[in-house]
Amino acid sequence: NNIKYMLQQREFAAKEAQSQKNDLVVYLAHDLKTPIASITGYLTLLHDEPDIPTAQVSRYLDVTLKNALRLDDLIDEFFEITRFNLSHITLNYSKINLTRLLEQLCFEFQPMLSEKGLSCQLELPPGLEAECDADKIERVFDNLLRNAVSYSFPDCRISIYGKVEQVLERDF
Repeated sequence: NNIKYMLQQREFAAKEAQSQKNDLVVYLAHDLKTPIASITGYLTLLHDEPDIPTAQVSRYLDVTLKNALRLDDLIDEFFEITRFNLSHITLNYSKINLTRLLEQLCFEFQPMLSEKGLSCQLELPPGLEAECDADKIERVFDNLLRNAVSYSFPDCRISIYGKVEQVLERDF
């Protein structure tokens, strides 16, 4: 009975490990699609529109480079996750301007928004700050915005509201 019980426990643990691995692959694929879609969208615009003003070309190239670097960081993070247990990931807290982060994300999503006839409206206090892990919170909002684009009806507006209700102190 003890051997049978141990074998059942090992089988359950193996199935659980496989399930966690599958979940990790799904999350990774989801996180990788956003910067790839942005890079593809901006490069397509640059390719298909020969008369884009130089300043706009420069801005599109900056966004494309930023997303390529982000893609590189995501791949590095994937390797880090596979080397360590998920519970060992540390958060690097810093104060960020959440308003600017969301403005930048909305700008980067413009090609995907335009493709579906969507618009993105931000209603945030100017200079709204948050103390968080900047990379992780960017991924959270990136995923939320991507889902909003994917699951919105065509020709709609995606609204993002924010306000300060309570300030919590955090010791580092």
